[in-house]
Amino acid sequence: MANNGDITVGEGSVAFADAVMTSGHPAPASAVETGPSGFAARLVRLRVAAGLSQTALAGDDLSPSYISLLESGKRSPSADVVERLARRL
Repeated sequence: MANNGDITVGEGSVAFADAVMTSGHPAPASAVETGPSGFAARLVRLRVAAGLSQTALAGDDLSPSYISLLESGKRSPSADVVERLARRL
């Protein structure tokens, strides 16, 4: 298991979900900023660290273009999407 900044990659990827969610609600808009501490930057960092393409991270239930929108900060994920991404990372 590797530590990638303030998020643990591997068995503790639930920490990813915890880092961007509060009380089961999607992250506030400020957490979606593309700055170094935002959701978008964390998602890119974790995906790259896991060796996944946007297509692989998207799986069968999300589209690669949706992953791109999340990584660019143009969309905010629901709690369900955050949990699915955390399991894949």
